[in-house]
Amino acid sequence: MPTSELEIAYLDFEEAARPTHRRLYTLHVGDWWVCHPEKGIAFSVMGPKLRRSYHPVCNPVEDIAKAVLATITKHEGYDELEVRKIERAFIPVDFEGNYLVPQRKTNPS
Repeated sequence: MPTSELEIAYLDFEEAARPTHRRLYTLHVGDWWVCHPEKGIAFSVMGPKLRRSYHPVCNPVEDIAKAVLATITKHEGYDELEVRKIERAFIPVDFEGNYLVPQRKTNPS
């Protein structure tokens, strides 16, 4: 198992499917996402606590998304993840275009 710590945050499938007013979004169309079947679409979490950044774990090419999934599942506790094609995912962003993912992080330990 890799020794580096991996943090994944999830955005609920329903939240990603329906944008609400008064928020900014970026729209991902037809991408293959790494997902947890119950928690939603995955984002890798990077940076120190006060300056977290979230990065979507998706790709328009299924084989690339599956290769990313294979890398993630080498880390203990992420074996339930899968790849799904999601036709439209509305991801909240701030005014600078940074992804705003709810603070629902799941570390396996």
